[in-house]
Amino acid sequence: MIVKFEDSQFNRIFPFYVLINPDLVIESNGKTIGKIFPGTNGKSFADFYQIKRPELQETSFQSIQSLSNQMVII
Repeated sequence: MIVKFEDSQFNRIFPFYVLINPDLVIESNGKTIGKIFPGTNGKSFADFYQIKRPELQETSFQSIQSLSNQMVII
């Protein structure tokens, strides 16, 4: 089953989301996080964010993707 949300619906549920592409470029982010870090779309994830826990040996798309279903502190 695939569930799709409109941007406004997704922002209401997850106002702090950050969507990155495989090149670790920020594609979009939630409304609230966009107020905290404005102008991040199209920029490198690593320029604005650092994953604190769990510790990663390297910051790559695959390593971030492996954190699925885990609590992540950024």
